[in-house]
Formats: sequence, structure tokens, C-alpha cells
Amino acid sequence: METLDGNFGPHLLAELRGCQWDATQERNVRWFLESIVDVIGMKAIGKVHMDKYHGDKAWHGYSATIHIQTSHVTAHFFDETGFVFLDIFSCRPFDVDHARDHIVRVLQPNAHAWQLLQRGALFPPEVVE
Repeated sequence: METLDGNFGPHLLAELRGCQWDATQERNVRWFLESIVDVIGMKAIGKVHMDKYHGDKAWHGYSATIHIQTSHVTAHFFDETGFVFLDIFSCRPFDVDHARDHIVRVLQPNAHAWQLLQRGALFPPEVVE
């Protein structure tokens, strides 16, 4: 499991290109965000919020967010290109490698790039469990 020393608040960022998974269906997008919450062992607060957008050229798709007890999961799916931007932020550590494996297994991108950031550097440590 990839971790950050002294980590409070891992923030996993993904750029995925050429995804083979069908993100054109609202139910698929909802399921994917809910599945990430389960994979990282967090608790959802409310339901997935999503908007369908239409723009010029390849700018069509869904933007979706689900709040979790410890922060959020947000994704932007581009219909025609199979491109996905994905953000997972939690104030509680999660297994980043397990999350990556799930994302790649489900979305089946041709290429992917990841960043793992440490968040909460200024957050008061006395309030952390």
C-alpha cells in the first residue's frame, strides 16, 4: 500500500485516457462513484450528485461528486474521448494501490497518470482521531 509519511489527508488525482468503460449511462457513473467509496472503505454522505453537460467538440459527458464522511470523490467523464479526471480526497488514510487497481480494472484506460498529494498540513492535529 502506498502511503505518505506523516500523512493526513491523502488526495489521489487521476487522468485516464481512452477508457473502454461506458460512461455515457447515468447509472454507470453513479455505480462507479459508489464503488470507489466502498473500495476505499469510506462512508457516503448522501447520494451521487451529477450533471450532464454538452459543449463544443468532445466536451460532452458527466461531472459527478459523492461526499464521503471524510471528504469527497469527484469525476469528470468525457463521452467521446473516453477521458476521465478523477479526484479522491479523504481525511482518513485509504489503500491508494487498491483504489488505483479498481479504477484501472473498471475503466480500462489505454493510458493513465497519477498524483498522490498530502493534504491537511495546516489542519490542527488535535482534532484527528
